[in-house]
Amino acid sequence: MILTFTDTEETVVSAVLDVLRQNVTSIGPSLIRDEDKIVAQNLMIDGCGRTVSNRGKNIKCTYTEFEIIYLLAKNPGM
Repeated sequence: MILTFTDTEETVVSAVLDVLRQNVTSIGPSLIRDEDKIVAQNLMIDGCGRTVSNRGKNIKCTYTEFEIIYLLAKNPGM
């Protein structure tokens, strides 16, 4: 997944959700959990810090967007 600075928030969230959807079956074994951090491929979701990053670059999310992404990442396959 490649994101540019010209992408809108909707595009970024959509791309993140696409990655999560595509990797539902493969996310399990490659999933790393450190307390509230979830790492899948290049995507890191920090539940405690309420941040989402892709390859080290922060992705802006609204409160609701973060909650949806975090919930989906915590429950792969659901």
